[in-house]
Amino acid sequence: MTKKQLLISLAAMTISASFFVTPAMALEGTVTPSGQPTKREEMKQQIETKVMDLKRVNADKELDRRIISLNNLIAKINNISRLSVDQKSELVLQVNNEITNLQSLKSKIDGDTDLTTLNEDKKTIILTYRVYALFLPKINIISLGDQIISVAEAMTQKTTNTDALAKINDATTKAQAAIESVMPLTPDGYPGNKTLLKSANELLRAARASLNAARPLLNKVAK
Repeated sequence: MTKKQLLISLAAMTISASFFVTPAMALEGTVTPSGQPTKREEMKQQIETKVMDLKRVNADKELDRRIISLNNLIAKINNISRLSVDQKSELVLQVNNEITNLQSLKSKIDGDTDLTTLNEDKKTIILTYRVYALFLPKINIISLGDQIISVAEAMTQKTTNTDALAKINDATTKAQAAIESVMPLTPDGYPGNKTLLKSANELLRAARASLNAARPLLNKVAK
């Protein structure tokens, strides 16, 4: 065999051997012969752990923010003068139930052990618990309606003008209708009940417009 032939033969053997080494090398990136994770696998796990920790922190912030908002609503509910004791109790119960559900979700997220489950649980913060979509608008509508009725009552004491009184009564009727329309709404009915929230807000805008129209008439001679 010539020197040139020998070199060609050695090169062919090297290429052939590489086909057998490559699959083994691929396995090196997963586990060691003892079955323990390699540094590459450990690094991958560390990165996933850090990602999950960041997602938990973000989720906990979102949940805490909602819980604080709901707790603030309880004080607001108790300050609404035109709700009966039973109506206030019903609203506070709804809010407390929502707080309990959010706290349970927070515990579950903090205990999630895989990224897929954690991501799914994070989605439910917005998709399932309608704190900002329903509860806040609902209580705000009731509270604002209550304020409009209080202003209307005060204005009634200042005038005998029939036109003014008609507009004041119209404001009271619309504000009361707004309150009554949102009282039954629950998170389970969202987003179907968005139209009712919108209609209630429109009633409140109309009620405020009636009060504003009545103000210039308060000091006019009664008709």
